[in-house]
Amino acid sequence: MDSTVNAAPLDFDSSDFELSEKEEASKKSRRGERITQDILRNQAVNRLESKKALRTLTYSYGAPGTRLHQESVTTSWDGFCQTVSHE
Repeated sequence: MDSTVNAAPLDFDSSDFELSEKEEASKKSRRGERITQDILRNQAVNRLESKKALRTLTYSYGAPGTRLHQESVTTSWDGFCQTVSHE
């Protein structure tokens, strides 16, 4: 087994490596530009809609049976909270 490793020297500096050719602008640099503009243009409306949606969002995670159990516990908890005196 050869113990020598072909690696760059430790004193390597990124300025030591300069590209001799000018880089071309990517043809793909405009990807996502349309959706970005839509987001910026509609941010006020989207913010209100997302807040409204968050209020109606229900927690549900896992397998269908687990989700049913979570909903049952939530309903039971809400019922219990209605019986507690808040005075």
